[in-house]
Amino acid sequence: DVMVEIPKMGYSIVRTGNYLDVKVTKNLGVPNFSYKAFTRNSEGDRSKLYISAYLGYYDGTKLRSLSGKTPTATQTIGTFRTQSQASGAGYDLMAFYPLTLLQCLFIIQYKNLDSQTALGKGYTDITNTASITTGNTNTKGMNFGETTGKLQMKFLGIEDFWGNLRYWIDGLVSDAS
Repeated sequence: DVMVEIPKMGYSIVRTGNYLDVKVTKNLGVPNFSYKAFTRNSEGDRSKLYISAYLGYYDGTKLRSLSGKTPTATQTIGTFRTQSQASGAGYDLMAFYPLTLLQCLFIIQYKNLDSQTALGKGYTDITNTASITTGNTNTKGMNFGETTGKLQMKFLGIEDFWGNLRYWIDGLVSDAS
């Protein structure tokens, strides 16, 4: 599996009036910083985090992160979770706190809450009728985006961080309200 390794760090998000103050630190145990993205059993008990570089592809036994594959779609979160965990201890779907850390890193890098304007639309054009195979950003560097909505985007080596197919975020539930 192709994964992106993220070293342990904490993040802080504080709203002051109309301002959102987002910080990260590599220093461990800094008060008022969250280390939940690196949690398995207790907060901050992992030294690094691995995020799949590609949308998941089910190979018949487990969910994989591979280049040149058609990502698997239209399954329940429970099915995706089981397929992901079939790879062994520590394999999971994208969870809420790792996603929050990645969003903090995006805000710090691009200084913008509008990701599609700051980096690129991703594979989101309304005329795209099917998902696109993984690996099309392999030669595009660690961050890539454009404005047509017809090409995949990449953030910190993670292809399709938005666009192409939906992500199930484990630990997060939303509805029409």
